[in-house]
Amino acid sequence: MTGLLAASNTISKNIHSPHIAVYDNQMHEKELYEARLLGDMDKALEEHQFMVVFQPKYDITTDTPRLCSAEVLIRWKHPEFGFVRPDSFMPLFEENGRIKEAGQICVARGGKNSLSAGRICTVRQCPFR
Repeated sequence: MTGLLAASNTISKNIHSPHIAVYDNQMHEKELYEARLLGDMDKALEEHQFMVVFQPKYDITTDTPRLCSAEVLIRWKHPEFGFVRPDSFMPLFEENGRIKEAGQICVARGGKNSLSAGRICTVRQCPFR
């Protein structure tokens, strides 16, 4: 019964017509993948499989572009799947009430990395408070 309930939930999220609903193998594979990611999340947090990278931001309003800041991005290096796309795991964090943990990783590791590089780290907007 659990499989039928999951299929029904998936169909209701992806319904394009009020009269026709289709549940296909691709949807099933996505559910299995997401369930696996959810199951691996605690271990990933414990084993520091999440890392941060910096996305540079440039001021291009002058003749010479100037690095003015950087955005901290979270990445997951899964031991079996390799790098997992953020759009695959971030919604899972959000839907399962674990988004604060992702934010804490970004703030803690992003700040640590910027301080070790001799930069001052400031957090302007933090939705994880």
